[in-house]
Amino acid sequence: MTQQQYTEDELLARGWPPALAKAGIDFFDYALGLRNGTVLRFNEARYIDQEWVHLSAGCEPRYEGLEMLWPPLGEHRDMGPLCFQRGIDVRLMEIAWVADAPYGS
Repeated sequence: MTQQQYTEDELLARGWPPALAKAGIDFFDYALGLRNGTVLRFNEARYIDQEWVHLSAGCEPRYEGLEMLWPPLGEHRDMGPLCFQRGIDVRLMEIAWVADAPYGS
């Protein structure tokens, strides 16, 4: 089964904030904050359904030092920030803010 691809305008029409919709079509550097204060850094977003988005981070060497998650969760606190090699699924209603190029372009 192939994943449906959406345009930026289609993602906006589905209620995504502009920076998240851009991340759906443009691989770059983004960040978002969850309502509980967790901050996620990521490079692209993929529509799953009306409730969920899949975020992927560049964990390859050119993104060395790119921590996807801060603060770290659960038993991984002693490992420092996490980079989810296969990405992470986030409930859209838990997103408080999204930033395009949080460290500049």
